Amino acid sequence: KLLHQLRHQQQGREEAHKRMLEVIARAREVVHPNLVRILDFGRLDDMLWVAQEFVSGGRDLSKEIADQAAGRNPEPGRFQRAARRMAQVAAGVPALSKTGGMTLGGT
Repeated sequence: KLLHQLRHQQQGREEAHKRMLEVIARAREVVHPNLVRILDFGRLDDMLWVAQEFVSGGRDLSKEIADQAAGRNPEPGRFQRAARRMAQVAAGVPALSKTGGMTLGGT
C-alpha cells in the first residue's frame, strides 16, 4: 500500500509539473510592458525552474501595501503610488488571458 501511495504521489507530482510547464510556456509568449517576462524555464531532476526578467529598484508591492495599512509609511502619497503600481499590474492581465486559458489563479 505504501508503494502504491508513493507511486500515486509521484504521478500526481508529474502531472502537476506537466501542467505547470504548460502554463509557463504559455506565459513566456506574453510580452507586455507591465509584466515581467519569462526568459527561460525547464526542469532539473525533480525541480522546475524559471528565469525571469530582472526589474531593478523599488520595493515589493505587497510589503508597501502592508506597511501602509499598518501605518508604517508616514510618507504622504505612498499608498497612492502603490495603488498606481497595482493598476499597472492589472493592465497586464488581459495579455495573460490571450495565452489560452491562463488566469491569475493558474490554469
